[in-house]
Amino acid sequence: MAESSTSTYRSALSGHSIFLSHSGAQKNLVEQLCVDLESCNRSVFFDKRSDSLPKGEPFPQHIFKAIQECQVGVVVLSEEFFSSKWPMLELVAMSKRMRLGNSRLKIMPIFLSISPIECRDVRNHGRWLSTWCEWAQEDKRMDIEEWKEALKLLGRMNGFVYKVGLGEVKFRKEIVKEICKVVSPTTTWDDSHVEGRSRLCKIICDKLDTMQACTQARVVGVYGVGGVGKTTLCKSLCKHFFREYEGKVCHVELKEGGNKLDLLRQVLRRLTNTSEKVMQGFSEDECYSLLRQNIIKQKVFIAIDNVFDSSKCLEEASAYLQLNYFPNSVVVVTARSLDQLQMLKIEKSNCLAMPDLKYAEARSLFLYHATHAGHVKDAPGVEVGDEIIKRCLKKCYFGKGRKGKHHYHPLALEVLGRQLGYNPEPWKVQLDELDAGDAFNQLRERGSQHPIFSILRRSFDVLGDEDQLLFMDAALFNPRLGTDVLKWLSLVNGMSVKVVKQRLMGLKRKSVIEVVGDGTRGIGMHDLWREFAMMETRIGDRERQRWVYDVIDNRSLRSNEEGDVVGVRFSGGWFNLQRICVRRTKRAWQHNLKAVRRQTLYERNGIKSALQIFKSCLSLSPMRTDHLNWLNSAMDSSSISGDELDFRSCTNVTVLKLVRPMLEVLDLGALQNLRSLQCSLGESFHGRTQSYSPPVPGVQVRGLGGLNNLVILLLDGIPHRSLWIGQISGLTRLQVLRLDSAEEDFGRALQGTLKRKCKCKNRYPDLRRLWSLQNLTIRHFCNKAKSISGFSKRMSYLRTLDLSYCSFSRCDGVGDLIALEELKMVWCKKLKELPNLRRLTKLRKLDISGCWSITALPGFGALIAVATLDASCCFKLAQLPDLSNLIHLETLHLIGSPISTLPGLGNAVSLRSIIGIVFEAIEGYDDLHMLRASPVSCKPVSL
Repeated sequence: MAESSTSTYRSALSGHSIFLSHSGAQKNLVEQLCVDLESCNRSVFFDKRSDSLPKGEPFPQHIFKAIQECQVGVVVLSEEFFSSKWPMLELVAMSKRMRLGNSRLKIMPIFLSISPIECRDVRNHGRWLSTWCEWAQEDKRMDIEEWKEALKLLGRMNGFVYKVGLGEVKFRKEIVKEICKVVSPTTTWDDSHVEGRSRLCKIICDKLDTMQACTQARVVGVYGVGGVGKTTLCKSLCKHFFREYEGKVCHVELKEGGNKLDLLRQVLRRLTNTSEKVMQGFSEDECYSLLRQNIIKQKVFIAIDNVFDSSKCLEEASAYLQLNYFPNSVVVVTARSLDQLQMLKIEKSNCLAMPDLKYAEARSLFLYHATHAGHVKDAPGVEVGDEIIKRCLKKCYFGKGRKGKHHYHPLALEVLGRQLGYNPEPWKVQLDELDAGDAFNQLRERGSQHPIFSILRRSFDVLGDEDQLLFMDAALFNPRLGTDVLKWLSLVNGMSVKVVKQRLMGLKRKSVIEVVGDGTRGIGMHDLWREFAMMETRIGDRERQRWVYDVIDNRSLRSNEEGDVVGVRFSGGWFNLQRICVRRTKRAWQHNLKAVRRQTLYERNGIKSALQIFKSCLSLSPMRTDHLNWLNSAMDSSSISGDELDFRSCTNVTVLKLVRPMLEVLDLGALQNLRSLQCSLGESFHGRTQSYSPPVPGVQVRGLGGLNNLVILLLDGIPHRSLWIGQISGLTRLQVLRLDSAEEDFGRALQGTLKRKCKCKNRYPDLRRLWSLQNLTIRHFCNKAKSISGFSKRMSYLRTLDLSYCSFSRCDGVGDLIALEELKMVWCKKLKELPNLRRLTKLRKLDISGCWSITALPGFGALIAVATLDASCCFKLAQLPDLSNLIHLETLHLIGSPISTLPGLGNAVSLRSIIGIVFEAIEGYDDLHMLRASPVSCKPVSL
């Protein structure tokens, strides 16, 4: 059985392929032969070299170890050779190794001052044997029979015979040429700077050791986002396996637009030692034929690197995988995603994610590049504190998808290290500048040339226009959690949810995204892809720009000569623009709030003064920098008015997302093609007692009623007394509507005190014409209306309804919403009665927790599809209807409710938990014996 990979891992990585054995009389010729071989990039053991026999160490162990590792033993024969003890010891060691069945050692004799006939002459044998016997009397470890076997072995071998008149130079060239046919060049790639290389190689070796020995190659797949070190790993593995596979290792890097035939010739040259001259006239099929003939003769290691989602690439990679390899050869395949590896029919159990760097490894790699190691001679030392280094490393610590996993990105560490190391400014100053936005010089180094993002650029550019737009939507423009992202993507891109999923799975195969999911938790992707998406919105010219994404942070704001904050103007030349997102960070919001608090609000004009400060703080921050000189000049010359944003040149925009904008007026009249509008005017309370951020007072929205193509409207933090809400009633194409009004009173909040009892007074929109709604949310509305008008049986598409934290006392028409699947009316404290629910046969979840005044649930017993009921804190709800028909009911939440009977509970065969009621307190306890035997969680609660 071949040596295990792990045992090979433990052996020294440095070694010698050629062993030169000679007597002292031929020292000069052998020394020159060593130089010739080293000039051909072959690793030679020569006793005059310090790397062969280190000074101050016992030499026998180095000699015999080199003989065990080498591929070729060159024996320079002469009369002095056979009469010298150490040359003969070396020959005997080679002979013993050759007699082993699995040894691939080749002995090449050089007949220098003795002929082959003289070597076979028995009279010479007797003379040499006499000398050896004398040595054996003094050295009992010598076995004369083994020495005789070595002599016989030489007699059966062809070798190099020196001919008079040939000349020593030509003779050496002939020897070197033949040796180079057998011994591959030594790997010259220096991986000393690769942090964790030994650990990474061991991980792969351990994976190989878990795989059974086979008659073909063992195949391991490694996947990870671009720039995490897959190519570096392949090179390190080639160097690691070089000794075990006798130089038959090859790194095959697949490239888009690469020459397939040239790459195939490189593989032939590495794995079969076929000369370039022989392959010169070969076609692609002839090269494959030659590779198939030779690959079965000796085990090899091959790394097929950078497989990507292209039919040509997959076909090329498959051709290498389908070769008949020598038993226990190893093939490592790298790709951006697991899906790409599985498309090559590599078993999932044989695939692993690219191992992450440890903290210490990331730190060392960063400092290596930051101190110019390997790039600048006599680089200056960098003296910085640990806290600064931690800040640097944190910038290179990225999330992987949405599973909470993070890792240090090697290429990001290199780029940031060089960026800081080559700049003479103190690191802290540089980091403060980078914190303002451009962490990796995305804008100063054009996107197509950037060392990190050029890797992602290649994957992005091959996408079609629709897939590029879908990716940008998933990365930047989709709504916050709580909205079905797949449904949102479907509506804004005009395609079915099924088609959206298919396209997203295509992006996943290309490793652009990592998790598709069911739409409830967003699309998972690597943080670097999100960074790339943001960079993509900041390069190019406005005539072709399709998206704008701007993050406002007061640290990055600039002012004109008058001191007014300036930003982006959407004026002229934006006709291809389809997506706009402007997001103000909480830091910027809180900074502006403090500015308002410093103003005197007790005077009659106090609020007006505060609004003037908000006007001056308006900013859609400068994001076109040196790429858009026309914008810089405009920004430097005048400030944007705080009265409104001008979207007149953005007539083709279909998605608009504004987060915490500080506006007096938002005019949407020009956006006639708008399909999705998300505007977070402030921070809704949602039951929190901390991190309060109040909405802007008095913001006016104009033109909303004229957006006839709008299908998604998401408005959060709606200010007090927003009369423009009435315009929503005319948006008849709406399918998703969310209205969330602010909980806190703005005036008291500015003085640092929450006025909890005062809710924002806003009227409910009239829903009578909104028949296309599928998802409706109205939260935190407080007014004198007894009910919300407009619910009727004509709303036959409405599946989700959330009316939480509202002040109505009735919900007329809700009982006619026959398509409803989820109904939430949480903490509607004034709600006294529910309509009869018996027609809601598709309802799966009903949440009325906190509805203090409800006394009954009419029609609930007929809801055969319901799975969850939450009636916690319904203090007047004394009983539930008969539950006999609720065969799908799984969970009952009754915390704080005075319910003591659960009629028909014994027929609820799907029930898994009852929370908030003491089991023994239920009347008819004896009838629950069936439930006691099932896995039901009945948790007693002290009220």
